Amino acid sequence: MNRKTSLIIMLTMVIVLSVTLLAGCSSKPSYTEDPESLLNFVGKIVRWMHSWVGNYGWTVVVFTVFLKLITLPLDFWQRVSARKTSEMMSKMQPLLDEIDTVYSKDPQRAAREKQKVYQKYGFSASGSCLPMIITMVVFFVMFGGLTSYSNYNSVVNYQQLSSYYNSEYTALVKEQPAYQEYYDGYIAEGLDTTAAHDKALRDFYENNIQLNNQLKDEVLLKIPQYYQEHHESWLWIQNIWQPDTWAPIMVDYQTFVNNFNNEGIENYVNEMEYNNIRNAVLGSTDRSWNGLMILPLMSVGLSFLSIFISQLLDKKKGAPAPANDTQARTNRSMMIIMPLMMAFFGFMYTGAFAVYMVFNYMLSIIATVALKVPVEKIVAKSVAKADSRAGTQKESYKR
Repeated sequence: MNRKTSLIIMLTMVIVLSVTLLAGCSSKPSYTEDPESLLNFVGKIVRWMHSWVGNYGWTVVVFTVFLKLITLPLDFWQRVSARKTSEMMSKMQPLLDEIDTVYSKDPQRAAREKQKVYQKYGFSASGSCLPMIITMVVFFVMFGGLTSYSNYNSVVNYQQLSSYYNSEYTALVKEQPAYQEYYDGYIAEGLDTTAAHDKALRDFYENNIQLNNQLKDEVLLKIPQYYQEHHESWLWIQNIWQPDTWAPIMVDYQTFVNNFNNEGIENYVNEMEYNNIRNAVLGSTDRSWNGLMILPLMSVGLSFLSIFISQLLDKKKGAPAPANDTQARTNRSMMIIMPLMMAFFGFMYTGAFAVYMVFNYMLSIIATVALKVPVEKIVAKSVAKADSRAGTQKESYKR
């Protein structure tokens, strides 16, 4: 891959990554009575898979396996690219050090001579970064998809609970003599049944406050059973769309509305009704925490284990050591930064995303072991060709 081609591809990937990040982190979605509009492409795939898997947690597991299989060629390319870069740098480093010595007083000349070495070996630093950029794109696409489905699920969950709450309340009100009196009066005035019902319900609410509150409390007592019958749990997690932590199984009203950018969202979501339903839902379980922090801790541990196993296998197979102290420090930093990054996502975002991270790392560890031999064979051939192209270049700077 020549420099121009590498630069074009690099810029393309940067643009794709930027667009992806902006799409995932830009303006909040608008609340709508049609939650389907909240789903992006990935969210729609998850919903389709859920229709035949039957459980959100296992749906995310199946989707993770499916995504890993689809991106396996990319994963293989990334491993080959990273290993080849390490091999090339190991072979070129003595030459590069020699150039720094010979042209220590002429940095511009040193840079030009180093570029000649890179060209001789067919080395492209930008090209070696491309697979990682694509991997990050996939990561954030998945994050955006599960975030969209989380918003979708929270709206659907509230709408179902609200519909049940209001239908049960209305059914009890219709049994009251006061309501029937109001309703019959409006029918006698010539109103249609819908208008008569709406006005009778309003009059009952305004003129029978104590009885009205008793009926609402009676309906709220039914909410826990309804919620338990219609919500999904996954293993130890009560709500997969809440973090596997101390988070409650249903967010408070302010958190719910903050997920959306609507002005006047209170016209769609009544705060008092939301809080009453939420309190009833929270009372449906003996455990105040949504999860037990198992998934976030597993994602941290597996992130560290994945990097550790990869480096360990390289050492056992005689892979080249880092060409310089900077690369060695980078390797050590990755073993700290990546687990911390996974901890942030695991503790702050949905259990569904933590499920994705855990199973993705499990599959990555398996791939690391399974792809080791074919990666080494391809890299060995590529390095041999590079050595052949380089010819006597190894001796050209030894004065």
